[in-house]
Amino acid sequence: MKKKNKTQKTILIILDGFGLSKEKSGNSIYYARPFFLDSQKLSKIGRNTSIITKKLFAAGRWVGLPDGQPGNSEVGHLHIGAGRIIEQKLAFINQKILDFENFKKNPELVKIINRCQRQKNNLNLIGLFSDGGIHSHLNHLYAILKAITILSPEIQVYLHLILDGRDTKKDAAKEEIKKIQKFLHKSNQQNIKIASIGGRYFAMDRNQNWSRIEKALRAMVGSDKTNNTEKFSSLDDYIQQEYSREHYDEFVTPAWNTELFGKQIIKNEDSVIFFNFRADRARQLGSILSNPKYRKKVSIESTQILEGIKLHLSTFVKYEGEVKEEGVLFPYPIPKHNLASFIAEKEIKQIRIAETEKFAHVTYFINTGNNKLLKGEERIMIPSDKNVSDFRKKPAMKAVEIVHALIKIINDNKESKVTFVNLANCDMVGHSGDFLSTIKTIRIVSELLKIVVEKTQKKDITLVITADHGNSEKMFNEDKSINKSHTGYPVPLIVIPSMKFSSSNSFKKLRRNIEKEEGLSSVAKIIVASLGLKEEDFENYLKADPIN
Repeated sequence: MKKKNKTQKTILIILDGFGLSKEKSGNSIYYARPFFLDSQKLSKIGRNTSIITKKLFAAGRWVGLPDGQPGNSEVGHLHIGAGRIIEQKLAFINQKILDFENFKKNPELVKIINRCQRQKNNLNLIGLFSDGGIHSHLNHLYAILKAITILSPEIQVYLHLILDGRDTKKDAAKEEIKKIQKFLHKSNQQNIKIASIGGRYFAMDRNQNWSRIEKALRAMVGSDKTNNTEKFSSLDDYIQQEYSREHYDEFVTPAWNTELFGKQIIKNEDSVIFFNFRADRARQLGSILSNPKYRKKVSIESTQILEGIKLHLSTFVKYEGEVKEEGVLFPYPIPKHNLASFIAEKEIKQIRIAETEKFAHVTYFINTGNNKLLKGEERIMIPSDKNVSDFRKKPAMKAVEIVHALIKIINDNKESKVTFVNLANCDMVGHSGDFLSTIKTIRIVSELLKIVVEKTQKKDITLVITADHGNSEKMFNEDKSINKSHTGYPVPLIVIPSMKFSSSNSFKKLRRNIEKEEGLSSVAKIIVASLGLKEEDFENYLKADPIN
């Protein structure tokens, strides 16, 4: 007879985009006053005097990013799962490009340029035109353009610029486009053209809204067959026209350059470099460009435009999923040993719950970029609302359904010992820039967490609450303009232990050492301790990771 696992139960709730700032102005969290930031209210609801509360750093070097760089959902979840600081893709690629002489010799880049020279085909550069550093960085695009002008200035290069306005100011593209136009003029590159533009709302959807991807795709392909697709002769005028319609960067309608009228910009045997280094919002478009079966997801007209077209897609890092890239410019080492795999090796069952918008984060990213389902891992995905331009219109999102699924797990006495939950509200509504809606969504989350605290205390389950990065605590910039991007503020850590955990030596050790724990990667060892597992075993397991 198999010996029953006697580990304790733990629930980890990650509040997406919930930072801690002392500033009151523009701080939706301050005005929402969630109960769990008030230690007296928390103790009263939790009926537990052993509660630990602390701030954790979730930006810059604490999460493997350059100093001063705000955190993000990918990086935050990865560090919660990694249990140690991992150099992130932004910093990793920055270092590769910094040594420009070596970067010019990048094997994948050289292969792409040689193919374009030999076959006289186009090179299409697609990616988020942003200095936000969350999905991409302008410095990386400029480095590629500089390398092309040196290695092969004669090849035809088309730029497909996806505008941000979410991890940057809402109208940042206006000035950045002027800069790239100046760069192209100064470098005297007649063969490099801005072929298409469009907001990330269209090209970077990750919620199966294929009609959005289709609009972006039509502009990028740029054939004269693409009826009803916006066009521009003056990019500056088109941007201004979109702004006048209150279509700021994120929502700029995809359009293509009339200078290229009559040409199919993306054509058979062309090369494509997708220069986003974060995969989750690049997979849908990347899948359609590189994987013929995914083209069935879009309309008949778009399918006909791509019919018979084979593209040589290369990506900055491996995108995985349905993307069929032929090469990767910056192979990025993925940690194999993490909190989730450690738990799986101990034959402890685990559950993941999130809505579609953040499902990859509570699965793929917490598993440090490993897509394979682990032994004993169960996943519950609640479908996000589709065709919602931003979530200020539905501030509850799917939080009620997620908490309902969690309560069912608590009440059913499931065998699973660890449950990872993501509540996307504070980040997704925060990104809308709507101050009042963000206050509302925080209050919704607060009321739901009251129920979770009460239920976990009754069932004697440890509850850990933290966040992946800041956002909703800063809704306005210093000049009073709307801030929709992430922040570098610290995030909360709240540990409400079960009675069994609070009386254990592991908890006593945690209380003694908690002030030493400063970064988000500390969460993993807290989960390990709450399960009654040995912290030393976990540390040795991480040291044995093949990437070390």
